[in-house]
Amino acid sequence: MKLFLVICLICSPLFSVAKVKKTTPLQQSVQDCLPDQKNIPTLKKMSDVQNFVEEKFALVRHDLVSREVVYREANDEKKLKFLNGKITLYKVNADDEGAVEPIPNDVRQRGITIESYINQLLIRATIMSDWSMREEIRIGGVEATISQRDKIVYKYKVKFIAPDRTLDCSIVKNKDLCTCVK
Repeated sequence: MKLFLVICLICSPLFSVAKVKKTTPLQQSVQDCLPDQKNIPTLKKMSDVQNFVEEKFALVRHDLVSREVVYREANDEKKLKFLNGKITLYKVNADDEGAVEPIPNDVRQRGITIESYINQLLIRATIMSDWSMREEIRIGGVEATISQRDKIVYKYKVKFIAPDRTLDCSIVKNKDLCTCVK
């Protein structure tokens, strides 16, 4: 009996099955772009990837690239477009199948940022849709481009200088997908 117990104790590690952690395609793509990072297995969706990059690489600067907002103000439907550093306002004509006519836009306060000025224009508005794209420069030569619709990020692209790779994440048919381009 003692011999049987000794054999069982010695051979038991040979018959045990090791649990292998499965990685998702999203985790594998992040691992491919950042091979020296350790806590990749905790990433399950695109927002986790964005939080991971924001924690690892401090923000240096961010710029609004473009924004388009459809809003209602005093029973009028309006549209705000920001592109190439210029803000354009439109009144949406409901009678003419959504045709737009420009509204004069004079910037009264020269010292404020574009984002502050846009926020002032929208302070009393009911926002119906909001699309924007912004670029971020982060420590370590990391550049990120974030596209969002109605405050939900649907595209997140990160370019790493070292190693020279780009992580491109997006939501496709309610699934978070990322690819690493080397």
